[in-house]
Amino acid sequence: MAKQRKRVKRVKKTTAPKKRTQAKSISGRSGAATGVVAANFHEAGRSEILADYLFSAWGTVTPVRRQSDYGLDLYCTLTERIGQRARVREYFSVQVKSGDSAVWSFNDPASVKWLVEHPLPLFLCSVNKKTAVVRIYHTIPRFQIWALGRTPNGVELVAGNGHTGEFNACASLPTCSLSAPILEVGLPDLTDDLRMEQLRGVFNYWVALDRDNCELVRAGLLRFRRPHSYNTNELPLQVANWTCCTLIMKSLDEAFSILLRLLIALEVNLRIRIAANLSLVWRLRCCLIEPRRNLQTYSMVVIGGTLAYRVG
Repeated sequence: MAKQRKRVKRVKKTTAPKKRTQAKSISGRSGAATGVVAANFHEAGRSEILADYLFSAWGTVTPVRRQSDYGLDLYCTLTERIGQRARVREYFSVQVKSGDSAVWSFNDPASVKWLVEHPLPLFLCSVNKKTAVVRIYHTIPRFQIWALGRTPNGVELVAGNGHTGEFNACASLPTCSLSAPILEVGLPDLTDDLRMEQLRGVFNYWVALDRDNCELVRAGLLRFRRPHSYNTNELPLQVANWTCCTLIMKSLDEAFSILLRLLIALEVNLRIRIAANLSLVWRLRCCLIEPRRNLQTYSMVVIGGTLAYRVG
């Protein structure tokens, strides 16, 4: 009898059903719900579809799979028409939000670092599905944060309104205003080819500006470029100005390393050109290798048909 009791207890233990969320049928039995989805499950997807439709007018668009979504929704390109082909010229990425009062939050230093060091031009997009209006915002504040030389604990990028944009110095961190959108596109614009081509030119300016700033981050230079102000759907009237905040030794070391590689490449190109220019390149290169020496102490010499340098 004792063995039978133990066996019964063991069977009950192994056959106990796992707890899970179930829906009750008409008969009162529990079962998985079929033909039912969450009411708001597709709301974000609809916003991404509208943004996808806009950017696909200017190039290719690759949506990110939901299981692979780590903060970006679209990987896009700008293409240039050459005969019957469209050649890719620029690459950029997009994060999409629903509603006009969109906020993009980066809640820890690692997330802020990801934002700053993202290697592609990055744009934030808000979609109002009721009015079918898509607004595109620049991300210049990420380069302003980079130029500060330190990573804040968190950052909130807040979408602005209006049609005249100015740049917030991010003095009130963690909040940074994105000011007015660089583009505001509605259904009438999407159906007008001439209008879309004009807007493409405006967007191409911002993509190129963001690309240049990304290269400055990779070079370790704590500076960036931006126009003084801008109007929505228009090219900025002013030339993009250089802005520099501070310098740290780490950025200088990285900048010297990259500059040295550029000088070596310049040396190769000048090898078949004027020797005087090549001498200057050698002096700069040697000054970078031994920064304590004066630039004028180096000169180029030819030893056995090979270019070399001497000190003094």
